[in-house]
Amino acid sequence: MKTRRWQLVLPVLAVSAAAGTLVVSQAGAQSPPDTAPSPSAAPAPSAAPAAGEEQAIDFVPIPTSDEKPKPPSGAEWQSATAVRFTAKGPRARMCKMVRVREWVKVRCDRQTTAVTQLGGAAEGAFFWLPQPKDSEPAPPTAEVMFPLRPGDRRVFELFSYGPAYGGSMISPGLVLQEHWIAGEKAPVIVIR
Repeated sequence: MKTRRWQLVLPVLAVSAAAGTLVVSQAGAQSPPDTAPSPSAAPAPSAAPAAGEEQAIDFVPIPTSDEKPKPPSGAEWQSATAVRFTAKGPRARMCKMVRVREWVKVRCDRQTTAVTQLGGAAEGAFFWLPQPKDSEPAPPTAEVMFPLRPGDRRVFELFSYGPAYGGSMISPGLVLQEHWIAGEKAPVIVIR
């Protein structure tokens, strides 16, 4: 009996961090060889993350002074470092987080009708929703910005549209949680 070898061609997705765009390439995936690749073919580990690659939230120690933290300027946010969430649910795949000093900004590129803080320290927390276009029922993105301090506990909710009887309505969306237990090295930030 003769066996056939199949080649699967799938679109390859690449995210451009600089432009914040999604690029789809139709490059075909190659079938794996019958033998395992040699160890010399494996890429060498890099000491520093590549440009645009997310780092740990504490890639440099987070300042923890007792003074009121000064919000970053627009220029500082432009050069902010992309950092990883502690955990991220599948509905939050379009959300990214950046850090400047002791401040983080979470941006979710999904239709958002409202942002609210459900609990925790409100001092220093900011929300931003752009004005939607006339043809859009809600803004296509939302941002939440806040400082990180040991002892913090915060919960935010980003509302969206969801199914309802005979149409759609505003419904609970993503939940963003941050807590930093005193004595821990870094905060825990989860979005689901």
